[in-house]
Amino acid sequence: MNHSSCSRTAWTYRDFEITVLAFLAHPALLAQASDELRAALLDLIEEIKGLASDPERRCARRVNITVLVKRIVARLVVHSAGDLTLPRQPSAQIRKDIAGRFLEIQLQAGPSYPCISVA
Repeated sequence: MNHSSCSRTAWTYRDFEITVLAFLAHPALLAQASDELRAALLDLIEEIKGLASDPERRCARRVNITVLVKRIVARLVVHSAGDLTLPRQPSAQIRKDIAGRFLEIQLQAGPSYPCISVA
């Protein structure tokens, strides 16, 4: 292993929305959720819908989304940053939104779900 260079990746909010929020808003997750979790997921879905339909309140909606995600998600672990092509650059420039990022989402008092970033 060559320790003289490294590679870093960032996760933009856009990719987070596409990956995590889309997963949390999926009807299959809603169908199997407890009553308490279902209520939080429905609130989250309404805030997500409002991002596009209410641009004046976009910032406030994102704050609400953050609060709701903290109520819904117990743990979010990124296992891999996707395809890290060689050679890695010694400058360690940050690359954004690598497709295939593997992550695991554990719901509050619930199971863990594996996810793959699609962005």
